[in-house]
Amino acid sequence: MSARGKAEVSRKRPPKKGPQHKGKPPSSKKYKPETSKTKLIDTVLNTPSVEVDDPGRFFQLEVMAMIKGISVHPSLSDPGIVAPMLMKRLKSIQNSSFLPPSKLQIIGSFSSGTMIKAFSTVDIAVEMPSVYFPPEEFPNYTEIRRKYAEFLATSCSKIPNTRDVKVFAFHNDTGKWSVYLNFYVSDGMHSCSFNLIPCLSSSVLPLTFDHPNSTDFSLVPMIEDMSVIVQTTLFNELMSSYKNAKPVVMMLKVWLSRRRLYGSISGLVINMLVMYVTRREDVGTLTPAHTIFYKVLEIFESGDLAKGISLSQNTSVLSKIEVFKQVAPAVFVDSTGMFNLTRNVPLEVIQELQLYATRSLDLVKSPTAYTFFNLFKVDFEPLTKFDNILIIKGIDMPGKMQEILPTLKEALTDRLSLLLPITQSSTNNKLVFGMIYNDATFDRLVDMGPRDSSNHQVEKFNAFWGSASTLRRFKDSTVCYAAVWDFPQRHLIIPEICKYVLSKHHGIKESDIFCTISLMDSIVPPDNHLEVADALLRLTSAIKRIPKLPLALLSLSPADPIFSQTQVQPVTQHRRGNPITPIRLVFQLEPSDRWPDDIKPLRTLKTAFYLEIAQRLQPYSIAQEGRLLIDYRHFVFSLEMHLPKEHFVMKKQRKECFDFASEHNALKRLAALPIHVECINAIADKFKSYSYATRLSKHWVNSHMFSTHLQEEAVELLVASCYLQPGALGAPHSHVLGFLRFLHLLGSIDTSKLPHSVVVDFQNTLSAHATSRLLFADNSKVAPALAIFATYPKFGQVWTSFWTRTLEPVIFKRIIQFAKVSIPIFHRLLVQEESIVWKNLFVTPLEDYDIVISLYRNKEKFQQSYRVWRKYLVDFNPALSFVKELRSYYHKQAIWFYNEEGTTDVITGVWRPTAFAPQPLDPSCAHGMKPILKGPHKGKVVLNATEIIQNIHIMGAGLIKDLQIRRMPTNT
Repeated sequence: MSARGKAEVSRKRPPKKGPQHKGKPPSSKKYKPETSKTKLIDTVLNTPSVEVDDPGRFFQLEVMAMIKGISVHPSLSDPGIVAPMLMKRLKSIQNSSFLPPSKLQIIGSFSSGTMIKAFSTVDIAVEMPSVYFPPEEFPNYTEIRRKYAEFLATSCSKIPNTRDVKVFAFHNDTGKWSVYLNFYVSDGMHSCSFNLIPCLSSSVLPLTFDHPNSTDFSLVPMIEDMSVIVQTTLFNELMSSYKNAKPVVMMLKVWLSRRRLYGSISGLVINMLVMYVTRREDVGTLTPAHTIFYKVLEIFESGDLAKGISLSQNTSVLSKIEVFKQVAPAVFVDSTGMFNLTRNVPLEVIQELQLYATRSLDLVKSPTAYTFFNLFKVDFEPLTKFDNILIIKGIDMPGKMQEILPTLKEALTDRLSLLLPITQSSTNNKLVFGMIYNDATFDRLVDMGPRDSSNHQVEKFNAFWGSASTLRRFKDSTVCYAAVWDFPQRHLIIPEICKYVLSKHHGIKESDIFCTISLMDSIVPPDNHLEVADALLRLTSAIKRIPKLPLALLSLSPADPIFSQTQVQPVTQHRRGNPITPIRLVFQLEPSDRWPDDIKPLRTLKTAFYLEIAQRLQPYSIAQEGRLLIDYRHFVFSLEMHLPKEHFVMKKQRKECFDFASEHNALKRLAALPIHVECINAIADKFKSYSYATRLSKHWVNSHMFSTHLQEEAVELLVASCYLQPGALGAPHSHVLGFLRFLHLLGSIDTSKLPHSVVVDFQNTLSAHATSRLLFADNSKVAPALAIFATYPKFGQVWTSFWTRTLEPVIFKRIIQFAKVSIPIFHRLLVQEESIVWKNLFVTPLEDYDIVISLYRNKEKFQQSYRVWRKYLVDFNPALSFVKELRSYYHKQAIWFYNEEGTTDVITGVWRPTAFAPQPLDPSCAHGMKPILKGPHKGKVVLNATEIIQNIHIMGAGLIKDLQIRRMPTNT
């Protein structure tokens, strides 16, 4: 290109960003551009996001970004400085009991640069002089090491600027006595911490797999200490040849630490596992870090640690694996073939690794926008992963845990994916076990015994199950002994099995055995959805038989939570004189092109249809404004017509609507309700604990008086997200865990980043890119405080703003705060304080409210003026009507709360902060305001709390029992 051409190119303006309008010019309406390319996980991680095509590569970059901010004191930045500095100080100590160390070398994550925590304690290998370890002293190695550690502690305490020195058991292993040292560095402002770990020179006992003492397990602590520096050297050599070894180690450490397993699996084991994978033929020096990470997870998933693996492929070493398996549940033989790297890893940890690795690999195979978050950011709190917790009181014997655990495992067999001891309290004489259910078999009704009646296994089966074992014939003609657990509530099967076997084999009283899964059964009463469903089928048939309707009935769909078994209070059969909440249904007529194109005639024609159907069903039906009430089989149903054309007509003639936004939102809700109930019902069928978990969640929302703000459909979707997108935690199998996950979902929301987005993918059709666009787009201008996106079938992908439209940010923040307070109470109730009544979790403290209005329970005087149909009080709720009036008149002055369940006769309020300040006169909200006659705010109005209180008394005359103002505005 010529110089002139280059100049012309340089003078060209850069292309404009944003949409390019072709053809028609853009309209005068302000254009709202679509969200730019989504940056995956940007909001979740709070780190600079990276757009990459390979999710594995993305994981590696983000993990490194997470721990990039780790800071190290300048004096420790060079590992070559620390060891000589300490060595010089130790040699200056005059002590005749022991000689100074022969050598000091930094080991562990600090030396390899794989720390995941800021200011971590630095591990230093202190080589003890070999003169103290002649062959005759090998059996006394542990005691000599302890004494040498005490010598080091005494010597270090004399070092200037020392803050703390103590002898401790490294990794809680009493054979590894070490020294913790903390002292000020040269600037005198910062302190550094060290673990001085005594070790041996390899010259004391040659580290070779063919050594005659290589299988002498009494020498394992000694052999392990001799290999410390050897293993560090091997891993440093690996890092020099494999540039991706470091990020792999850090990814594994983060993954394990989130699952509370880093420590049970030491950093040394992690390093050696990475080395084990890199020695495979399918791994080269250019293999990506995430690929090696996946291969380590595959080792955990396959249970190779329980089967036994070795760093050395020498046949002599491989033959020793079976020997090591006799004394340890997990075997990972080091490169020398002389000791087991995982000798202290319990079987329960191996089982946890297998379960979590399986879930993590499943997430990787089907990546979503949540994948990275679920792998590396979700913190596995101990109680959020267990479907059930077993508590045994009155245990006096310290070793009872090891006796009870095998009994429980034999009784529950494949009903559990994992059974873990959580804690053993010697002060309270209590054992606690956590259970993760197997979703396919946990509620199995029958435990079948051996089919061969002559087999000695039959005697063993009968001896274990005792009177619970009986000889039975099954449908497939099988005859065998079996234990049958016939309970109408199948979630009680496992608690009853635990009580039976512990009582039979260990003499523990059933009154001392508790299971959390059964402790919340009495919180909400059982539902009666089967009766209502039967009445609906018969009602549909009766309406279809109505002769000569202008348009035939196309569908009659349930639109009430009773049909998905998520109704908090059961629908009782009506009694005359008692208030009734009708069961909501939505019906559609066959399509016709003769519906009017004007909104008013269209609604008039809809009313005519209501009247016609009511006339045909007399005296069991009546048409009211916008609905049809039918008294059928002792239930009252409310039928509303869904007419798709009404949406389009309303949009065209929005000026004809009194309140277009509210009316249009109501129509969208009416269209979505049947599909929503159908989807929720499908989840309830798939996850057996979902319905009761949702009922508990709704009861919690109602009990804390948020029911008039957070609609029950939104609660159903939030709980559904805990089941459909559980991530690495796995879907809950108990209502207690489902409810706890709901609280954690709310409690984990950052109130500074509202609106908060939740995606509920019913059909599992959203790609990771689409999900991330929905989660992390800027919805602040179009979404409420809680933006729920649901993929309803037949309805498309929609923001369900019609469920959360009335939820204000200040109220949502209050809900989040209540959830954060409820979580620790829930945890204490699960394992610590059985004396606290579970119902305390569902009681809101009235001290948190500024206004408390107590109501009379007897509302008979209001029934006289209420419109009664067939002597039934339909939708009779004076308190709720009173709350709506308060919101209508005093919405800008206070936030009002009420429990729609009606279990508490209290209305509460909180003054809005904006109501305290002087403001211009607004005629629509002039109630309770008084003018300012003097000062800089003259001409404005201010809240007159005294007048508001008087007006509230007048509005609630006959309903208000007592009104308390706990806090008055400061300017009144």
